[in-house]
Amino acid sequence: MPKRFMLLPHGALLARASARFDLARFSALLLLVLSGCAALNMKPPESAQRVSTAPVNGHAPSHTSRDQALTIGAAKVRDVKGTPIYPAGLTAYGRMPDQTHWDYQYQVRDGSSVLRGECAEQVGEVRYYGLGETLLDVSCRCFLGQRPVADLNVTGGAGKATLFGSPANTSARALPDQRFAVFGTRGAEGGKSSRDILGYRFQSGKNVGAIDVTKAARAYYGEGLSKDDQRVLTCLYAGLLLHRPRR
Repeated sequence: MPKRFMLLPHGALLARASARFDLARFSALLLLVLSGCAALNMKPPESAQRVSTAPVNGHAPSHTSRDQALTIGAAKVRDVKGTPIYPAGLTAYGRMPDQTHWDYQYQVRDGSSVLRGECAEQVGEVRYYGLGETLLDVSCRCFLGQRPVADLNVTGGAGKATLFGSPANTSARALPDQRFAVFGTRGAEGGKSSRDILGYRFQSGKNVGAIDVTKAARAYYGEGLSKDDQRVLTCLYAGLLLHRPRR
């Protein structure tokens, strides 16, 4: 049978063309907005001290997977393992209740120094407005061999970190613990701000540190931090780069 064609009135053709144009314009605007959001970087920390910067390579922010190989300055983050992140209500073997807890582990190698990190994420706040989202809290601990050297706890985007001191021995005096307040920051370069946390600032008296967790990630170290402190902070920075704060 021959195909039947229906001629649309001139007004209907104009309406359809206008709808297509509006859709194309909306799509272009959405891409522009998204590209602008993706380009935001964390505002560098302000400090009376001189702050050095280390580049981060291999970081790709994602809500569904973790980085497998990172470098933070000269340090290499490897052997990343942990609980798989499944879509809500779904596992590789069928349906299940939504995940509420995730663990992950990694190693940080810097020259002859090897630190091990262990982190746990847990559901914190659940927001139902808009499309809905789940925000996760995270805690991490870093080890040198079997000895813990630092821990970190972030709840609702803020928390604290501790670099553990060492007892006195025949060759060195005792070193006290160093405690940092940790603040998630949404402030971006250029005076802009973001809905998402762009990085975390560490503050302990005059000593500062920070880690930008955006696609163009960077690590910051105040000049008052010793080389050992910087290595331990790098281990905590790695835990935050691997952290996925939203589901």
